[in-house]
Amino acid sequence: MSDETARHNCTDCPIRHLTDWQNLPKKLLKKMDRYALRRQYELGDKLYHQGDKCHGLFCIRSGFVGLRRYDVSGRSSLIKLAGPGDTLGYRALLGHSTHSNTAEILKASEVCYIDRAIISEILQNHPSVGERFLQRCLTDLERMEAAYLRAKNLTTREQLLHFLMILHEQFGQLDENGCHYIVLPIARKDIAELIGSTPESVSRTIKKLETEHLVQFEGRLASFENLGAIIDQIGMIH
Repeated sequence: MSDETARHNCTDCPIRHLTDWQNLPKKLLKKMDRYALRRQYELGDKLYHQGDKCHGLFCIRSGFVGLRRYDVSGRSSLIKLAGPGDTLGYRALLGHSTHSNTAEILKASEVCYIDRAIISEILQNHPSVGERFLQRCLTDLERMEAAYLRAKNLTTREQLLHFLMILHEQFGQLDENGCHYIVLPIARKDIAELIGSTPESVSRTIKKLETEHLVQFEGRLASFENLGAIIDQIGMIH
């Protein structure tokens, strides 16, 4: 983690349209500028740890962050990925509780920290922001329920394709030959945890997808050879 912090200009933030602050009036955004701090984080850094008190919110400007939950024996599971525009810590802040997970940097990231003092003022004067956070909490619960049902009813192949398409929708790119690809932000072990499978099963499934010329994997680079066929299969799942 860089020791250097800088004041962040929320008013002119280039990704504000992706954030929970997109509809705030400029007067309040300018006030936020006095509280928002921007910092660079490196792979493996932690924004906060499970059990920490919540002193504010974190807004991701660039990079990837993974939320890990630890059990009593110290083993962790990756439960969610967050990227540019996402806000972290709102559940603990709204519930006046400690963080229920650890936020770990998965790729070099630029993250803004906003002190809870200004957040409390925003929630009092603009209830729509609090409603937005509550809606996110409900969405998180729905996502967890959907993941549970997929783990029970879908094969590892179906779950992996579904996961890859979610990443493609958010972070997909085109190479010079017009081929769609993504750079996976996490290792296969973490992918297995997210889809409720095992690393061995995920590795076997990846080999089958490569044999069928659907997806080719090279390290963390996943290139889609037949995106249309994958989309058709995802459609059949739903």
